[in-house]
Amino acid sequence: MSGEVGDGQPLAGRVVEVMAASRGDTLVAWSEGRQGADLLLSAPLDQAQRPVSLGIGERLEVVWRDLGELHALPVVLAAIDSGERPRWRLGVVGVLRRGQRREAVRAPLSVAIHVGPELTVAEGTTVDVSEGGCRCILSRRRPPWSSLPSPDQTVGSAGPDSGAVVRVAVLFSEFTITCLAEVTHRHARADARVELSLRFIGLTEPQQDLIRRRVFARLRELRTRGLL
Repeated sequence: MSGEVGDGQPLAGRVVEVMAASRGDTLVAWSEGRQGADLLLSAPLDQAQRPVSLGIGERLEVVWRDLGELHALPVVLAAIDSGERPRWRLGVVGVLRRGQRREAVRAPLSVAIHVGPELTVAEGTTVDVSEGGCRCILSRRRPPWSSLPSPDQTVGSAGPDSGAVVRVAVLFSEFTITCLAEVTHRHARADARVELSLRFIGLTEPQQDLIRRRVFARLRELRTRGLL
């Protein structure tokens, strides 16, 4: 998507994504309104739940959803307000435009997941979820999903290996996502369960939006509880 969409900034309390030129990942923050012409954001946290440290003058792009569309705003890190929860002051350095998804934002979510052919499905729960995929733990040690001919070949009797394509159904409370997924990593475990990272294949835009809304709702919930 490209082109201008007019002037504007994310409303206070809105979840936003922040892309920094010096980092390869997508950061998650919350808009805290304005201070004069500057946009205020809560300082994003890294995986260890510590505020991300960037240099003053760093160029950033802030992306958020409003009225069903993604918006992107070029900004520069003008100042950092210290405190128990540091806050970034961002100066606007470009025009607002339609945004583009870059890296899917992930949230810790525990929902039921079924992996494998329908008659030999392995059940488990997710550890985290994004619109791009999930990490999950399967309750069965040796699911017999290789016993039936299906697109889910290349799986072993103790579970699929990296590169396998499997059928998945992720059972959110409000909706279910059913699709194929690629096993991107098989995680070592000390117990008998199987832990996998999966990349969803062929999700529609509406399906991605459903997951994205659920992920952002979970992030807002964690922040309200002081856990993010």
